[in-house]
Amino acid sequence: MYQECETERGYSSQKGFTEGFSLVEMLIAVAVSAVVMTALLALLGYTMRSTSQTQARVAIQNEAKDAVNHMVSHTIEGNHVTWKDSQNLMVIESDEEVDETDMSTGAIVTKLKKKEIYYYYLSGNNLYFKNVSDGDTSLTADKKHLLCEDVESFSAKPDDADESTIHIELKLNKDMASEYVFECKQDVHIRNKCKGGGVHDS
Repeated sequence: MYQECETERGYSSQKGFTEGFSLVEMLIAVAVSAVVMTALLALLGYTMRSTSQTQARVAIQNEAKDAVNHMVSHTIEGNHVTWKDSQNLMVIESDEEVDETDMSTGAIVTKLKKKEIYYYYLSGNNLYFKNVSDGDTSLTADKKHLLCEDVESFSAKPDDADESTIHIELKLNKDMASEYVFECKQDVHIRNKCKGGGVHDS
């Protein structure tokens, strides 16, 4: 009876040992795991690239909008805007109309006294802003502020029929790659345009 139990226990032990994974099953499991991991890594990589591209597009859109808003705020409060195509230069003059009496004739003369002058200009692929009220009109001098980078084109042209309306266009192209392009256009009406007939006080 004792030996018979030993035989049964030995048989059971041997049976339990033979019920493990075979080499073929292990290879199949490894292959399936590899396929699943490859798919997960590919999905993770796609998600990260998509997120990065979305962030880049949002960043360039915000950069363009901030630059245009900066120009709009000064244009609205200006009196006269000049666009110099050869220099990619926008000049905003903020004048004040002052009525003065001409001492020689006694007539009332309207004169324009300069208050502020602003430059927006393109240098390379960078858009700069500069307050030139101090008389420093150099585009390469100090006291200029970088508004945005990666600028493909910029213009701020007065309307042919109504000079008080300025057409501002700004196109940004991140790394000059077609997938990161954003164009911002806005028409701005000069709120404080001088009535005309005035001359600048010398």
